[in-house]
Amino acid sequence: MKLFAVSTALVSMASALPSSTISENSLFSLYQIARFDNAKGLPVVAAGPINIYQNIKWNGMTLVQTGGIQKAAILEPNSPPNLAGFSSTNLVTIQQGTPAMTVNYADSTIDSFDLYSFYYGCTLNTQASLLGVPTSCNITVTGYADDQATNQLAKKTFNFDVGTAQTNAQMQKAVLGDSFRKLKRVEFTVTNTMTIKTLFTSGFIDTAKYMVYSTSMFQ
Repeated sequence: MKLFAVSTALVSMASALPSSTISENSLFSLYQIARFDNAKGLPVVAAGPINIYQNIKWNGMTLVQTGGIQKAAILEPNSPPNLAGFSSTNLVTIQQGTPAMTVNYADSTIDSFDLYSFYYGCTLNTQASLLGVPTSCNITVTGYADDQATNQLAKKTFNFDVGTAQTNAQMQKAVLGDSFRKLKRVEFTVTNTMTIKTLFTSGFIDTAKYMVYSTSMFQ
């Protein structure tokens, strides 16, 4: 009878052990704020990829530095002086592809991330610069459970409104909901009310807040 009781207890303990797959409890979490300010940007020039920053690869996005021109005809960063920028005519966007946050990069230990919020805005760009006169636009954010962007989990569109004669604008805050959780990829697209304007509209991101989940302890 005692042998039977011990065997039953061992079976119960074995069934309670975690499986070999990665569980949420086995991951290490780290809260991040991407302000893009501890990296050297190129002053108002549409060049210089961000690549890997704060445990995320910022695919197709350029590091842009506004310097001391916040009071000129420009979109003011939420946390000066740098911004993350992208557009269909930007060389980095063209070379790397769709602007996105992704956990898929060399030696990455990040399993997924939660996106909470970010600041955004738009300008009319030129061939030489992403930054220009602020313009109204829509920024669409789409979250995926895979890096191939086949399993969509969430999607939201945020409006950025600028007056007709307005030459200076502050970024607006986008707050994501609970559906933007356990993501492996988030894509950003920018559109304007006129097709021709969309071609020359730059989208910008600043002060992105998110939680990353890693299979290894953070250093």
